[in-house]
Amino acid sequence: MNPTDGPAVPPREQRWGGILLALAAYLLLSQLFFAFLPIAETIVLLIPSLAACFLAGWWGGGRFILAALWIGLATWGLTRPPAAHAASAYNDVTRSWALLTAGTFGLVSLVAPAQRFFGRALAAGSLALLLGFIMLLVTRGTPEQVQRVFVNEYARKTNLYAMAADAQVSLSAAREGAEKTATVRKALEGLVVQAHQWSKSAAPLYPALLILESLAAYGLAWGLYHRLSRTRIGPALSPLREFRFNDQMVWGFVAGTFIVLLPQLSLLGAVGWNLLVLFGAVYALRGFGIISWLINRVWMGGRVANILAIIGLVLLAPVVAPAALLSALGLGVMDTWIDWRARARPIS
Repeated sequence: MNPTDGPAVPPREQRWGGILLALAAYLLLSQLFFAFLPIAETIVLLIPSLAACFLAGWWGGGRFILAALWIGLATWGLTRPPAAHAASAYNDVTRSWALLTAGTFGLVSLVAPAQRFFGRALAAGSLALLLGFIMLLVTRGTPEQVQRVFVNEYARKTNLYAMAADAQVSLSAAREGAEKTATVRKALEGLVVQAHQWSKSAAPLYPALLILESLAAYGLAWGLYHRLSRTRIGPALSPLREFRFNDQMVWGFVAGTFIVLLPQLSLLGAVGWNLLVLFGAVYALRGFGIISWLINRVWMGGRVANILAIIGLVLLAPVVAPAALLSALGLGVMDTWIDWRARARPIS
């Protein structure tokens, strides 16, 4: 390189297949599992997170016009009038959280630019939750009031789903016959009841679920940003098979387990379950990383093997998903002490 030239500009990441598949899953699954996700309209989290990435990129020498464009898009999304059927309290909570979590992600990115993605994302999500709690105290609100907002929204969405499904069944009644229509209607009623039960269980877990949704939004925003911009804001994301984090995080999972199991700590039950859900999900992801690593070692098909495994899990989800999730969780937690990938011998 000529000494008079400027520093080399890193190329954009060219592979779009994986990130687009992840984006589709992120948007689709949020609609399928609306009964217990606090923010079903996940685009509300994604766009501000992308804006935070572009803002950090501009601070690091990137184009101001791109940062301004995405900040403007995020501002429009957060300030546009809500849908006519949306509850105002729910709209205020979700957009406040989206702004808060994107802001903390941008702040952490500016303060710790060398930090790897997961540590940065977890710090941002935790800081957002802490600031949200402080804001509740300042405004004399309570976590229970926020929980009621989500409970009401869960019930509203479930009722809308039930009404739409019942209308569809009524339209097809003439073609299908009374007996078949009654069977379909009974099945739909069972799904609605199940959705209500999920909502009831998920409502106290909204702090952990909000952080997990934000982590997913951060990851997608990070991947999309580094495909749209040449200005790097941190180390590249590692493949799933290399996913790991500080082993001291296991104590969060252990603490949640003890709080849930010990009757003496029953008053902290909600805290315990939130810790279990948050750290359980993170360790399950680590376990899936180990499974992905094993697939790559056993079958050199690599990416193809992973895609086929994911498709198989989706198709057989009602049967294998609970077992796969528990297995991944067990592998992830045990990896704290065993470190499966470090112990493995190279394949000759």
